Amino acid sequence: MACCGPEDYTEIILGTLPVLFEKKSDVFDLTQYYNDLEPPEQGGFLGRYAILGEDALYFTAPALVVLGGIYMMPESVSNWDRDEITWEHGTKNWPENVTSWQWDEDDNWINYLGHPYFGSTYYVYARHYGYSRIESFWFSFSVSAFYEIGLEAWAEPVSIQDLIFTPLLGWGLAELLLPLEYKIQQNEKKVLNSKTLGAVALFLIDPFGHIVIPFKKWAKSFFSDDAKVMISPLVGYNNLVDSGQTNSTEQRYGLVLTVTW
Repeated sequence: MACCGPEDYTEIILGTLPVLFEKKSDVFDLTQYYNDLEPPEQGGFLGRYAILGEDALYFTAPALVVLGGIYMMPESVSNWDRDEITWEHGTKNWPENVTSWQWDEDDNWINYLGHPYFGSTYYVYARHYGYSRIESFWFSFSVSAFYEIGLEAWAEPVSIQDLIFTPLLGWGLAELLLPLEYKIQQNEKKVLNSKTLGAVALFLIDPFGHIVIPFKKWAKSFFSDDAKVMISPLVGYNNLVDSGQTNSTEQRYGLVLTVTW
């Protein structure tokens, strides 16, 4: 899959929106700007969404960092039993966790502030490429679902409210943050006359844009231009023999990273 490069995305980060888009009334319309952007053209199975499919792979690295942070929190906050978070327990519990969805008991600030915040970052990421509001919402939902089902379900059952409120409330939050991001950019990237606070604010509004894009460029330069990186699911079976010499099989799940060049 050839990468077209997120030129539009970079231009937004550099704060050149007014130069790129002008209305006859001389009133800049941020929503119209994003609506008029066209995502990079790419082929393959995902077609119009290929660039998001490719970038979503790079979301795995920061997602693992987030999981590590949750793991380090007190069990009273994470609601995780650390003794149960092992490869052996994870492979055993994952099938049950992904089929036994439940209303979790996390603190309200996690469910209704933390998760929506991350939902907004996924939405902002897609919106910067020029995808519509609905498309950006579904990208946010897809990334959130992968996190819940593909990663966090190794430690706990899938959370119903996380699947709902992460993308839904995240959408609303992102629509407030995008104009704020624009105002900061037009204020010489300053908040309270401080470029440091401005940089922190812009990072918090779009952390994945500041992490994934540079990481993606580094990975492509490291592997070469014609390298292809693919992550695919793995389902395997192990033959087990108990003390009574009775044969049985155990199903295991995982991911396979393939790099070709």
